[in-house]
Amino acid sequence: MANKQNKQQLANTPEAINAAEMLTLSTDEFLTKMETSVTGLSSEEAAKRLEMDGTNEVARGKKRSGVIEFLMHFGSPVTLILIISAIISGFTGDWRDAGIIIIIVLVSAILDFTQEYRAGKAAEALAKRVATTATVSRDGTKQDIPISGLVPGDVIQLT
Repeated sequence: MANKQNKQQLANTPEAINAAEMLTLSTDEFLTKMETSVTGLSSEEAAKRLEMDGTNEVARGKKRSGVIEFLMHFGSPVTLILIISAIISGFTGDWRDAGIIIIIVLVSAILDFTQEYRAGKAAEALAKRVATTATVSRDGTKQDIPISGLVPGDVIQLT
């Protein structure tokens, strides 16, 4: 019963408008449904919606520790085959081949981890340097705001 009520409540929110429905609405109907106007939202309303809906950002997964990231490099099928080959070589008494295979696997994992770590750090630094903004109508004037500050009902100026 509670789930049905939640669906009914969601159906009455601006987020419930699907793309097909948007195309059939007139501008006035759309603005009414989104609870906004051609002059945009007020700063107070935008702040309220930002608090209610959260920031306009892609949800990021929990970052794994470096140790876990490193150990993940041993999960590929080729690496597992090499590790099994090293174990078999060790059981058959061919310690030299087993050692060589293990060294190759370790060096490969270290190189992969190092490259991925550096690439990740470079991507994070680049993302911090690139500040994406949008021009919106707030309080009847055009304002540049960070993309993360966009809320449902914002009137965005395209240029």
